[in-house]
Amino acid sequence: MSTSSTTERLLGLVDLCTKAANAYDRQDLVVRLLNARDRLLGPAVHVLVVGEFKQGKSTLINALLNVNVCPASDDIATVIPTLLRHGEEPTAEAIVEGPDTAEDPDQTDQPVAVERKPIDLAQVGALASETGNAEDREGVRMVEVSVPRRLLETGMALVDTPGVGGLNSVHGAATESALSLADMVLFVTDASQELSANELAFFRRAHQKCENLVIVLTKVDIYPQWRRILDINRGHLARNNLAIDIVPVSSTLRQLAHQQGSRELNEESGYPALVDKLESEASKQGVAAVHRQAIDDVRFCIEQMDQAFAAEEAVLSDPNAAARVISELEAARDRATALRARSAKWQQTLTDGAQDLTGDVDHDLRARVREVTAAAEATLDEDDPGKVWAEFAPWLEQRVAAEVAMNSEKLRARADGLALRVAEHFAADEAAIEHNLDLNMPQHEAVEFDPQIDLDIAGLGGSALTAARGAYGGVLMFGMLGNLAGLALLNPLTVVVGIGLGRKALKEERKRSLTMRQQQSKAAVRKYIDAVTFEVSKESRDLMRRVQRDLRDEFSARAEQLQISTREALAAAEAGAKEALAERQSRLADVTAERGRLAKLASRTDAIAATVEGDAR
Repeated sequence: MSTSSTTERLLGLVDLCTKAANAYDRQDLVVRLLNARDRLLGPAVHVLVVGEFKQGKSTLINALLNVNVCPASDDIATVIPTLLRHGEEPTAEAIVEGPDTAEDPDQTDQPVAVERKPIDLAQVGALASETGNAEDREGVRMVEVSVPRRLLETGMALVDTPGVGGLNSVHGAATESALSLADMVLFVTDASQELSANELAFFRRAHQKCENLVIVLTKVDIYPQWRRILDINRGHLARNNLAIDIVPVSSTLRQLAHQQGSRELNEESGYPALVDKLESEASKQGVAAVHRQAIDDVRFCIEQMDQAFAAEEAVLSDPNAAARVISELEAARDRATALRARSAKWQQTLTDGAQDLTGDVDHDLRARVREVTAAAEATLDEDDPGKVWAEFAPWLEQRVAAEVAMNSEKLRARADGLALRVAEHFAADEAAIEHNLDLNMPQHEAVEFDPQIDLDIAGLGGSALTAARGAYGGVLMFGMLGNLAGLALLNPLTVVVGIGLGRKALKEERKRSLTMRQQQSKAAVRKYIDAVTFEVSKESRDLMRRVQRDLRDEFSARAEQLQISTREALAAAEAGAKEALAERQSRLADVTAERGRLAKLASRTDAIAATVEGDAR
């Protein structure tokens, strides 16, 4: 069965369960089910389209979906990520981040509020590219576009990322940080040349974070030797033990095929093979994860609704068991009440864990930047900054970016672990816990390393002038002493002394200039690293606050739902124990019928769950 059909069945199941929750006056469960519905309708598979500038990423997406949304031109570049998802009507929104006005405005360390601002579809290209007004892009972190396309119906979302500007650059490291969150990665490179050593190194790192990596070789219609480049690239991958497929495509032929409705041109473009990749097992696994989450939510809600009826049925069918059932429910009620208390152990685990995590991640970042600073200063001590700066500055940016990316990875892994530790406190009352957190990587503002310092080395003319000044002083001083002895101002002795003092002056001046260049360059390095540390620390703290709030809200809602269920079950059991014999049988029939309806809903859930597992395989 297709994933879209499974999604439709799940939406119907969620709607039925929502009706049941409304009928039983369980608004707390209705909220959970509505959230599950939103997730089913949202993107389930995120495909990142990455690569260097001017490789054809935006054109690839436009041709793939037959749209003209992503900015595509030879002389402009994408600077803001653009996410394309399915929608019944074409719409566009700008995702804008700014200080949370709910917090104290005097606080400089504020969380970030996210706002969605509708924009005209025709404005997307300008807003997401470098041609747009920089003021209009201020605070915009992403542009989200909805288009009615069959490829996106299953829950796929394509993300057009900015060019990394060098795979070892700051933007390249930021892209690598996001790879672990992607379900699939399309690396775009054109057919003008074979894969570089940097690209192969990037593939090795990227393949560890996202196994579903596909290389798309673009512009094969422009370069006649593309088949030779394709064979060379496959050889490079084989020698590096990288099992990555390469799909050659022509966006021009694809767009022409759309215009003429030509199946032959479409096949020749290479895009059908790429579409097959996108609809492959990787995409199915991503959709299956969202489906499983919805199934878990439905099962949880059915169990909570059934709890009261099960308790009442147990008492009505066996009055002698009433005392035992009520005692067990009272104990469950006490556990649920304890979970809602501010002093609950899960609250303590969350608070302590968030504080420990924030401190550990901050310490890890400072340890990393301290190591980078020490390595940078050692390099500047060994070499003349004026000679090595052209190579040193890119190295510093790359090294800092790599350390920031590893620090972000640690933050995400530790935050996910904290969520699991908090969930363990609920294990006594539930068979399984699935936390529904979106632990996105922090998006750090790029800090450019552009120090305004003078590292010029004096040329031949400057050195000669310095030597001449030193020699002149020596000749003058010793010449005057020679005059007292009856010698001429210029004589062999004063010339020799002048040359010696000139060389000494030149050596001291070079040493002074070198020391000044080293001090200036070290100060610039420390200033840059301090700026990066400040920015990254702020973003990391913001993310941890969001994680803490999300976990608190998630598990507070779950504790409330457990408390409501046990309270209603206890009330139903107590009421059943008081029923008269004549009324007991009638009520038992009603309760059994209600449990039968919920059992049918559970059976339907199990059937869809089996389908989901079958689709995933």
